[in-house]
Amino acid sequence: MEPIDLAALEIHTIASPAARAGGNVMNIAGFISISDEELIVRAVRDAQSLLAEHIERPSDAEETISQLLEILDRQNVVLATNRLCREYGLRPLNQP
Repeated sequence: MEPIDLAALEIHTIASPAARAGGNVMNIAGFISISDEELIVRAVRDAQSLLAEHIERPSDAEETISQLLEILDRQNVVLATNRLCREYGLRPLNQP
């Protein structure tokens, strides 16, 4: 399964109370909206798929870790995670 390239997504925070119930969304050229939750789930599923592939066909562990970082450390994934942490009252991890 090919990882989803979400790096080109634009982040838009919804301010209205009615829209806020739906959470933050992301737009791709104004056509598709994706919630922070869905963005994070997609990143986790991409990471799980990569790990499953590594287990089935062992390869260079350093390369697998590098690919995991590419998936989980994308700016849009980190920002979505931080927004959800604030929304649910969780503390985001301290960045060095």
